[in-house]
Amino acid sequence: MLRPCGLSFLLAAALALGGCTPIYWDRVTLNQKLSAHDIAFIVPGRTPFAEVIARLGAPGELAPADAGFVASYFYYDAADFYVNLGYPIGFISPIASEVPHRLALGTTGIGTDRLEIGVGADGRVTSAAFAGADRAGRFSVLPVGN
Repeated sequence: MLRPCGLSFLLAAALALGGCTPIYWDRVTLNQKLSAHDIAFIVPGRTPFAEVIARLGAPGELAPADAGFVASYFYYDAADFYVNLGYPIGFISPIASEVPHRLALGTTGIGTDRLEIGVGADGRVTSAAFAGADRAGRFSVLPVGN
């Protein structure tokens, strides 16, 4: 025979596996996050842009510049977590399940990062820098402070 805590665990696991749970955790990530280590091979004035493409892949955007263009690599990360504290109300009675009862406690974290690479008219990298680095995908259970 199962002890009460074991039965509670099995019930929670069954609800979670069945998709019936008051706890929601979503995460969306677009592109691979790049770091200073990933671009250490770039030497301004020497590294051809073709080598950058071979190592990092195609950029997300190309924009014209005075003497060449700027290639941008984007990274986007979003995380959402909430607990629906009103979820158990639906089990009380059929009438209670019709009453709006979403009392959510949660938070969302959205972050972006961008690598910008300047390329001269000769096809060589002139500069490489990160811009707009945010705290991507950070969130906490409580919606206060971070």
